[in-house]
Amino acid sequence: MKKMGWLVLIVAVLLGCSLSVSAGSVPEDILHYDGAQLFFAEVVDCRSEGVDAQVELRPVKVVKGEVPLDTVLTYEEAIGVGDFAIQKGVAYLFAYYDENNPTYVFRTTGYDPSSLSLVMPEEFRDNMWGRLEAYLRDGSYTAAEVERRQRLGLPQRDMTNSDALPPLDTGESLSGRVWPFAIAGIIALLASGCLCAGVWLRRKKAGTHPRT
Repeated sequence: MKKMGWLVLIVAVLLGCSLSVSAGSVPEDILHYDGAQLFFAEVVDCRSEGVDAQVELRPVKVVKGEVPLDTVLTYEEAIGVGDFAIQKGVAYLFAYYDENNPTYVFRTTGYDPSSLSLVMPEEFRDNMWGRLEAYLRDGSYTAAEVERRQRLGLPQRDMTNSDALPPLDTGESLSGRVWPFAIAGIIALLASGCLCAGVWLRRKKAGTHPRT
């Protein structure tokens, strides 16, 4: 009975390990697994902004995988790579392996895989995320998608939304949106101060007028 118990435990552990991709191998797993997805999408809703958020997305450009364009999809356990809060109304690059693993979210400098950079701390480039960026830029993911579709007998397709692509969160775009409001607030505050000062001076002059 003890041997049977140990056997069951070992099988359970092995099954659990098989459900998750190996640590540090995410870029290669996405490259070789037919069910993986790599795509740009606009965030429609984010139920708990930040780490491990549940997000609703509208895909606008597909790099790899079966991802329908202009359809709202829901992904669980979305994690921003680089410790940032996922925002609504802007687009990110999403890397999805399967439902048993997190959906990784990246800020990027553009939509063109061959020239974009992932916006993340420099130390991240020395690990697997640096390899993911390299695979994007050297065309490995694009070539893998062409090969996948040929092997499965699927027609090649235009994987970009024909409409205007939404703005990307580059790490600067959101702060750029805040500045106009901040400047407007400062101007309003100064104008209010000038108005109050003018009223005070007029009252002071009226109070110091010589009596006739």
